[in-house]
Amino acid sequence: MLMPLVNQALAKLDLDPFQFLKQNFIKPNEDFVWRDGHTYTYRGVDYTAAMDAGAARFGWEQKWKGWLTPTEVGGQTPWRGGGSARER
Repeated sequence: MLMPLVNQALAKLDLDPFQFLKQNFIKPNEDFVWRDGHTYTYRGVDYTAAMDAGAARFGWEQKWKGWLTPTEVGGQTPWRGGGSARER
């Protein structure tokens, strides 16, 4: 429910969604407020390296051209994106 609103905001601000999520993903020993209103300290794993490795393997930097901008046009597939949206 929240991510479609976040995506709309990111698109209006023309921000890269991967970079935004990576920068805002909680890191070990950071505090956060849970939906119950209590503050907790995250004691989990830092996923930054895994996120970077996944983006590199996917080719995110080469494929991300901006919101609603296809990475490839031609052939039978008019749009081929680099995100989670369905193909047209």
